Amino acid sequence: MKKFTLTAQAVFLFLVMPHFQDITPDFNGAYQGTVQEFTLVDDAALAKGTPILDIFKKGNILRRKDASCEVDWSKIARSGSRKITVDEIYGATKVCEVEFYQGCLKDFTDGQPKFRDFILQFFKGAVGMDVATNAYWGDVARASDDEFSWNIFDGVMTKIKNYIALNNPDYKPTVAGSIQAGTLTPQQAFAVFQTAVDSQPMDLENALPTQKYFTVDYDLAKGLWRYYQSIGEKSGDINIYQNGQPSLDFDGIPVLVEPTWKAILRKLNGGTQAHTCLLTLRKNFIWGTNKSFNKNLTEGKAMKVWYSEDDFHWKYLLELVAGTEIVSPKDIVILQTDMA
Repeated sequence: MKKFTLTAQAVFLFLVMPHFQDITPDFNGAYQGTVQEFTLVDDAALAKGTPILDIFKKGNILRRKDASCEVDWSKIARSGSRKITVDEIYGATKVCEVEFYQGCLKDFTDGQPKFRDFILQFFKGAVGMDVATNAYWGDVARASDDEFSWNIFDGVMTKIKNYIALNNPDYKPTVAGSIQAGTLTPQQAFAVFQTAVDSQPMDLENALPTQKYFTVDYDLAKGLWRYYQSIGEKSGDINIYQNGQPSLDFDGIPVLVEPTWKAILRKLNGGTQAHTCLLTLRKNFIWGTNKSFNKNLTEGKAMKVWYSEDDFHWKYLLELVAGTEIVSPKDIVILQTDMA
């Protein structure tokens, strides 16, 4: 493999977009994309942010006609002023090829590109994982961790927390209670989903089941699946999708398992198993980036791979921007373990 560079758009297509692609209609297998349910904004403005269109409908406009010539002109809607903003971030690593070709691999040292191919795939996977963890759990105020990337930009959970604290009825999510830490019985898991459904605000409740979805950790989904088994109901499977839809559901609402959540929740809860259940509309979360962004790399490049003869290392450098927001925060029901 020779030195190469990628434009910002190529980086977007190569590293970012695969995590946002919809499951194809003929897909039938394990759920692999941790941010499939995000609405992607790929041209977010770097300086001032990109506006989010909030329009709140108003009713009660009919009036009784009287003898006056005056007309009471009523407002039919009002708007908000929210924006999605993005932060500049980067990923960089350097690796020594000589250290790889040791022992039984020494005979493959000359002319073998395998090492660089492996590192490129590892780099791509690491960036994708960091995008996923920050998209949900990122909090720039949180201390860094050796295992997880979770403070590079504010993620959806931080946005939800902020909207709850804002206490504005136009945006406030519904907090339906807490989930106890540790292993849940099937009955307890079922009760979490039941509570979420029973706590829906009116607009969310009126949406069709196929227009909304649950996002949960694996253990919570497993508890629901085992409850269905215990009562002899057709339960589907936790990770299997049919015609693009998960076979596990509750009241006809699809249940999506986020595979990154289990380990992160445990870490956030001091090593004790924790749980999160979100019920919301499809594509309600926004992930913002800018496929034209480049800064330190020249010639419009956003990713560069090259060999440095100064220190005999292959170097990988990636630059991008990222941020999250929520289309309609009030159309969210959340239950979560109180973290330690």
